[in-house]
Amino acid sequence: MHIFSAVLYAVSANIDALSIGIAYGIKKTHINHQKNFMIAFITMIGTYGAMRFGHFLTNYISLSLADFLGSSLLLLIGIYTVVKSLKECDEIIVTNHLSAVKNISLNETLVLSLVLTINNVALGIGASITGMPELITSLTTFVCSYVFIGTGQKFKRLNFKGKYADIISGIILIILGLYELTI
Repeated sequence: MHIFSAVLYAVSANIDALSIGIAYGIKKTHINHQKNFMIAFITMIGTYGAMRFGHFLTNYISLSLADFLGSSLLLLIGIYTVVKSLKECDEIIVTNHLSAVKNISLNETLVLSLVLTINNVALGIGASITGMPELITSLTTFVCSYVFIGTGQKFKRLNFKGKYADIISGIILIILGLYELTI
């Protein structure tokens, strides 16, 4: 059953990658396969590190308390994400479709990697504490990040409201937290 949890985690934790892909597509900045791979790889390594830290914490607290804390952390982050998103009116506006396509720089790739990794740290710790497998969760994180950024690039002509991605992410986290509390 933890594979299902790992997939839910990866989808939720990486929904921002879809938003990033769309945003960069809209502004006609191409993220090529190598840089997308780099972003996904760094995010995967950061998630794995956060999960190892969460696993380390479980050596000092009981398994039932660890499950409760990890599930509660996922649930609280999900609720916070939904509430915050509903309060914001964050919209990406499509501008100048005629501008030339440019490629993302290495520095910007590294910054995006860091941002997405930081985004996954608390979730990774919470996921690990609930007992999710580190390797499978990290690998599904890699796949979702890579696929979501690439897919997002395809939607370059859409008006995209970023708050919907956050709301979806938050709802998935709430479901994941509730699911982890019950297994």
